[in-house]
Amino acid sequence: MQSAQKKKSDGTPRRMLSRPGKLIAPLLSATLLAGCATGTTGTSNSAICAGVKPITYSSKHDTPETVRQIKEANLFNIRRGCFKAGPNMGR
Repeated sequence: MQSAQKKKSDGTPRRMLSRPGKLIAPLLSATLLAGCATGTTGTSNSAICAGVKPITYSSKHDTPETVRQIKEANLFNIRRGCFKAGPNMGR
């Protein structure tokens, strides 16, 4: 199989991309860039807190480190305004 070639001004052959080859690079670039785009910013408090629920723990079954991390996560979300403090939530 021979590739399409054209002579340069100095007489040496130069490879030319076929028509489909010329389309692949721009299409690939557009596809990669589209993956970085976001539809909405979603910075409202209701968007940030959507689906956020208090995490519960068991002092008997969870390690002290796990309990500490759960309390920390709950306190963060309480301060953010996602929910109010309650029992077993890290106050």
